Amino acid sequence: MVLRSWKKGGLGGVLLITTVLAAWSNVARADAGPPSLAGAFAPEQLASRAGTPMALYPDGLTFDVVRDGSVVGQHRTTFRRDGEALTVSARMDLTVKLLGLTLYRFAYQSSAEWRDGTLRSLTAVTDDDGTVARVTAREEGGVMRVDGPNGAARAEAPLFPTNHWHAGVLTRDQVLNTITGRIATVTITPGPIEQVGTGSGPRPARRFDYDGAIQVSSWYDAAGRWVKLRFQRGGSTIEYRCRVCGAEDGPADHGAAVPLPTTVAARGAGGGAAWAT
Repeated sequence: MVLRSWKKGGLGGVLLITTVLAAWSNVARADAGPPSLAGAFAPEQLASRAGTPMALYPDGLTFDVVRDGSVVGQHRTTFRRDGEALTVSARMDLTVKLLGLTLYRFAYQSSAEWRDGTLRSLTAVTDDDGTVARVTAREEGGVMRVDGPNGAARAEAPLFPTNHWHAGVLTRDQVLNTITGRIATVTITPGPIEQVGTGSGPRPARRFDYDGAIQVSSWYDAAGRWVKLRFQRGGSTIEYRCRVCGAEDGPADHGAAVPLPTTVAARGAGGGAAWAT
């Protein structure tokens, strides 16, 4: 339609095209939001703030696991410092019931040792409705050696696991699936900045969408705290909704309390997730 008007109308068509392109440009700039705000939520910025989990999460992390709007379980992560080592423990339990009858149970537990901001070792045990699987990983000489239910795997270190609390994962294209033991190749694309409900009230957080071997959406606030997760499983929508995920005005905050509309679209470059733990 625009091209036809340009051919017939000469200069008028050129002006029309110029006006349309200018309008598109203005819309794009509006979608991007304030430059300083988008920069605060850039993957590299969030990753740089993730090295202080004791300050980010002084009370650990607690999420309700919600299936199609109903709470079916809980996910908890705790942090313990022992000298130079940081021990991160995660546990998730859920039960799906119908008319009081248990239809499905899932339990996950992992313990990981981190040093200098990188994963050094991990053990994870999963009980998927009676089927138990174990994954172990250890960094040796710059290589992460993994053993799991699908056999052995190797990847260059550092390698981030699918526990999500460390925003450094946003800068990577490979992650360790701690349920299957596979090295998953992913593309992680920044999405919009939204207001996300938490146990301490709503706060601005940016969505990051995984595509590839793992498909989930994960949200982080401007201090680099993990505050929400969503994915599909078996035709249902699963969400992790924050009950405890660090206070927004805590000591680790980096000017995160920036007024936002309900949604500010922010642009950036960019198999199933089991239970995405």
